[in-house]
Amino acid sequence: MTASSCSSGVCSLTLDRDLIQGDFSVGKRFFVAGNSVSYCLSSTGNLSRTENGATSLMGEGFGNNLGGCDLSDRDNEQCPFTLLPPSLARNNVVKLQFWLTEAGQSQRFAQEVQVENVP
Repeated sequence: MTASSCSSGVCSLTLDRDLIQGDFSVGKRFFVAGNSVSYCLSSTGNLSRTENGATSLMGEGFGNNLGGCDLSDRDNEQCPFTLLPPSLARNNVVKLQFWLTEAGQSQRFAQEVQVENVP
């Protein structure tokens, strides 16, 4: 690294060469945080996404009662976000699960997000 500067809590780094690809130990890893993104499910059932102070409505009419969440039941409609800790065979995984119901018919949408290089 040839230079770094900080102003108002934001730091800039200048690298003197390209980062090489490789399998590095934890002590040799370099982490750079990007923009933070947050998701919020309001008491009125609106799901919104906020990044850099800008909020976007992602969906309406969601119902959720986290008090009824049973993590031992993978199909529990009241558990929209669950975390699977790392093991020897995989990194951290965040599971997203949403149930959409219309006219008495329910459909489950599930997605797993792998969180790599968690120290």
